[in-house]
Amino acid sequence: MERFLKIFTTFSLILVLFDLGLALPATHQTVRVVGGDKAKPGQFPFIVSINVRDQAMHWCGGSIINENWIVTAAHCMLYWSPRELEVLVGTNTLDSGGTKYSALTIIVHPAYNDTIYTDDIALLKID
Repeated sequence: MERFLKIFTTFSLILVLFDLGLALPATHQTVRVVGGDKAKPGQFPFIVSINVRDQAMHWCGGSIINENWIVTAAHCMLYWSPRELEVLVGTNTLDSGGTKYSALTIIVHPAYNDTIYTDDIALLKID
């Protein structure tokens, strides 16, 4: 029984220390993509940044369908009206270059389920 308690205590201590290690904040910033390469200017011209206009922040990504329509995820469109969003096109950086377009219409898939994220697709019409 004493041996079992030693093993159990040791194992519990290891788990607690491991958990504490996971909870510590990172001391330096790391990139999110591991083993990837930075995109070259113009390499992915169909990718856009959907921004919250008043907060000047990137909210979600999207892809160009044609000159007036962007496809994105429905969960990205739930909290905003079109007048609150703008789309940044033609740059691979969020802080310079590109052209901004106003959002005119948001169409969320009618079967979208925000609990289990089925049919998580939306269209965004731009000017």
